[in-house]
Amino acid sequence: MTRSSTGPILAVMATSNPAKLEHPVVAALYDAYMWPRELMGFRRQRRRMADEATGRVLELAAGTGLGFPFYTRAQEVVAIDPDPAMLKRARRRVVNAPCPVRLLQADAESLPFADAEFDTILIAFGLCTIPHPEDALREARRVLKPDGHLLFLEHVRSTGRRHARLQDLAAPAWRRLTGGCNPNRPSLETIEREFEIDRLWRKGIIVQGSAKAPASAPPRR
Repeated sequence: MTRSSTGPILAVMATSNPAKLEHPVVAALYDAYMWPRELMGFRRQRRRMADEATGRVLELAAGTGLGFPFYTRAQEVVAIDPDPAMLKRARRRVVNAPCPVRLLQADAESLPFADAEFDTILIAFGLCTIPHPEDALREARRVLKPDGHLLFLEHVRSTGRRHARLQDLAAPAWRRLTGGCNPNRPSLETIEREFEIDRLWRKGIIVQGSAKAPASAPPRR
């Protein structure tokens, strides 16, 4: 581990193909792209999620750390992302975070943590980019405590046929432009296969909610 001049600890974990995971141009433009969307409601939804995040928190696909300022109730946040360019930009937000935040370069599909290690797992606009979201959610179940919660904010496949078709048509070009974002993924259904949703808000293709692991069955390996 190395400590940067800005304060956060950055640990680099093994990734499947680091050369393909770094998108410096996307990282440089991400905050500017997101800013109007943050003002239009995403920032409010991030705050609402973070208000529910308590105890030891794992944030998957943390990106540039747009949610870090809102962790007022967390004891500690471990924030992972496979892209070192994103994590480099996330470091500056760690300094002003209201709780300790530790950055890790790691894959969500193979988490370097023990079973039942976290009280809360949070993901915001990450399932669209993770190559195998089903594996990531199984891993999330594994490292989440039995009474813990998954908090999510995602864009999903439209329920309207025309809009969904447009998402399908745009997907190949959008993936190349954004470093892997899939605009047409049915991420809500993917969450429901591994977790029981106990609160859900939806507006168009944006969903935000909370889920818990089923008590009856362990996560599938």
